[in-house]
Amino acid sequence: METMQRSYGWNYTATESEKLWLEKRMAQMSPKEKLQLSAALELEPVNKAGDLINLTFQLDCYELFYPAKDDRELGEYVVRYLEYGKERALAYINQAKLGEYFRTRQEPGTFTGGAYVFPNGLIGTPVYDGSNLADLKDDAYSLKIKLSSASNKEGVWLRLPDYAEVNCGQPDELKIALDTLGVSSLGECQALEVVSVLPNLTDLLKQYDSLEELVYSGSNLGYVLEEGGQGLPHFMERFQAVMEYEKCDRLDLALDISQNLHCYDFVPRIEDIVEYGRQAAIKDGLVQPGTLSAECFDFEFYGKQKIREAGMIMTEFGYVGRNAKSFYYEYSQKENGFKLTI
Repeated sequence: METMQRSYGWNYTATESEKLWLEKRMAQMSPKEKLQLSAALELEPVNKAGDLINLTFQLDCYELFYPAKDDRELGEYVVRYLEYGKERALAYINQAKLGEYFRTRQEPGTFTGGAYVFPNGLIGTPVYDGSNLADLKDDAYSLKIKLSSASNKEGVWLRLPDYAEVNCGQPDELKIALDTLGVSSLGECQALEVVSVLPNLTDLLKQYDSLEELVYSGSNLGYVLEEGGQGLPHFMERFQAVMEYEKCDRLDLALDISQNLHCYDFVPRIEDIVEYGRQAAIKDGLVQPGTLSAECFDFEFYGKQKIREAGMIMTEFGYVGRNAKSFYYEYSQKENGFKLTI
């Protein structure tokens, strides 16, 4: 705890449970998160443990440009990644002036640990009210992989997804983690531990032949979770229900399931069972909408009966069953070993 206080410059009192929570959270922070937190505390110092706990859930309110230890490097970053300038353009641009212009025309930021960090305009919503510590979960990730290197045996946490590939190469979690480890590639790293936000995905280190594949798949899972099925109702419950239905404990199969949710019928809650029964009763010609008979019809009972007839099973997240639509395999393989692609 004393080390944490020295590192982040806070010395106010905290309850024992708050101290334990903060110790665990900070021990699993990625190098990028640590830079964001350090900058956030410099820009807007907190004055109580509850504020710090809330801040750990609001790090996405701070934009981080890396590497950028001064105005010159900040100017180079702007050319490369924000204005997409060509390499040869750098010789004709006063990068220090550009960095200063960018810095002074944004919300005030700070240089820290080789990065420039500034508020991005997002407003964080407090989640800790002083009494709900046990309910707080750090779950805004897909995978966390603890990596070590020859020069850093203790290791650091890589938090996925990494957005470099989808953000035109802007250095993100992976680049910062590799630099912290003193290496230039994942091939120079060893994975010590993997944590998935989906608890059904286990033994992930045994599922992939290389760290590169694991990181790539972990980032893809992160994109899937953030997209939320592109507006598909009850996406997360449906996704988890289907994984339970398929007894899925593999990341590659989870990725395929996420792309084939239309292959499963899903009824999540009691009110949805009532509506499921209503639609089925109307379709089956048992009642007409707007009639007295419809007002007296037990749609919940009929919905449950139709669920049983359809062979749907109850999972922790709702009723789910396989329909007749074709399931396409891109990341994993069918049980017979033949891999199918769209």
